[in-house]
Amino acid sequence: MDCVISSGHIITAAAIPSEALHEVEFKELILSALFKKSIMVEFVFPNTFLRQSCLTLLTFLCYLIQALF
Repeated sequence: MDCVISSGHIITAAAIPSEALHEVEFKELILSALFKKSIMVEFVFPNTFLRQSCLTLLTFLCYLIQALF
């Protein structure tokens, strides 16, 4: 697992291939992190820098959404 977004317990999600990460799935992922207050996600990207950048952005967005609500 490459990313842990957590403010509570850890919940494991299935690996999500980059090509399957559409806008609706992205919104569901963010909402899941918001309402469950925790999520662990593994992304399958060929480029390590791209994977880390995406996971960093997701972490920031989840914390931002949690702070707003």
